Amino acid sequence: MKTKMPDCKSRTPGRGKLSQALWLAICLAAVSASAQTVLFNFPFNEGSGTNIASSVNTLPGTLGMELVADSAPTFSTDTPSGLAGDYSIAFASVVGDYTGNRIHVEDPGLAIDVTDPITGTNRSFTFQCWVKFGEQPGARATLFDNNGPGMKANIAILGDRSIALTTYGILDMTSSAKVVDDGMWHHIAVVHEDGVEVRFCIDGIVRDIVTYTNGVNVNGPQAYFHMGMEVWDWPEYGSGVNPFVGKIDRMSLTRGVVAVNDLDWRPVSGVTPSAPSLASPKPAIEISWPTMPAGYLLQSTTNVADTNSWVNVVNSPSAVGPGTYYFYGPVSSPQRFYRLVKP
Repeated sequence: MKTKMPDCKSRTPGRGKLSQALWLAICLAAVSASAQTVLFNFPFNEGSGTNIASSVNTLPGTLGMELVADSAPTFSTDTPSGLAGDYSIAFASVVGDYTGNRIHVEDPGLAIDVTDPITGTNRSFTFQCWVKFGEQPGARATLFDNNGPGMKANIAILGDRSIALTTYGILDMTSSAKVVDDGMWHHIAVVHEDGVEVRFCIDGIVRDIVTYTNGVNVNGPQAYFHMGMEVWDWPEYGSGVNPFVGKIDRMSLTRGVVAVNDLDWRPVSGVTPSAPSLASPKPAIEISWPTMPAGYLLQSTTNVADTNSWVNVVNSPSAVGPGTYYFYGPVSSPQRFYRLVKP
């Protein structure tokens, strides 16, 4: 979406006119709005066939690659939202040393350009997607790889499930932000604020911040990009490395910095599930949560510092009331913590 800039230079403060401070605030707001632009957004909701398209810039994608056997991933009804009509993309196990599932997306109009058109220098960007792990075949699993005129970067999950960003020709950046391998969906985001830092987010929480001032290179040769695998260019085009195994949903790239609260971390877009409420009027606990959106599981742990210690609460829910689930259990020692998760 283009934002028409106000003529900041031609306005002067005076009687009956906007104050200089207020007009400056309007100008700054317009700059901020125009600096944040969604470059692509793939909901993957086609549900069948071999073609997909971005809801922004209508970038055409193909599941798999011509003449590369077994390279096409498939649609899956397993999604973060669990809603009917919602689909994700399932990437299967690697077939050979250089083959695996991947998505090829053409970008003939060079829509992938992270350089701010106002400043001409700022190359901030925000990458987002949902992931659900399969058994990873190697030490690096590519989620998004672009080597085009407007951005040269690779975003991947490493063998320890940490998020990594490669700015081609500059740095292979690792992070301490690790996605829990619990068989459930998790949202990840990489927020590059040019000249400042890179923020690695998981499930709407900043898990690591890496100071980084070297930006990203542009002027790459490819008018296309890939998801789920890093694919070599000519003369060996079609061969690939670092495949991802598992499911991916709702992948997007934005020019500019998206605030943490505005990331797409909610399983159902725009809907923030209520936190479970806890009551303990007797030597027992009562936990309740809404029945809609459906599909949430109640989990518990005695150690919130250990992200792998959460387990499903058996016999949950204990009862169902009008629009509400209930769980009743004994007060335990040591103390126990509870959360809702979306498988």
